[in-house]
Amino acid sequence: MHITSLRALCLAGSLLATLSVQTSEKDELALVMKQLDLLQTSLELVRVVAVQGGQSGRFHFDYLCTAQDINTIRQRIEFYLEPSRAQPTISSVSGQYRQERR
Repeated sequence: MHITSLRALCLAGSLLATLSVQTSEKDELALVMKQLDLLQTSLELVRVVAVQGGQSGRFHFDYLCTAQDINTIRQRIEFYLEPSRAQPTISSVSGQYRQERR
């Protein structure tokens, strides 16, 4: 085999490997999006149960903040998968889900 054709085969192989990794990444991110949907649905069900149960401890779970963070993560994944020309600033995830009752 000639050196030039060997280089071309190596280059083509690395290109195909890169494309398959990108495809796999997109598939995995699509799966994460589905999991975020399930998480948001479960979170809403738990919130309804907590409201109906009338829990009155010192602390409560901050469902609104958690839902906002899930939406932020979803937006960032969507932006990565389908970037636009103008790149808006997306808020950061708070990570604080426990609040003291007042």
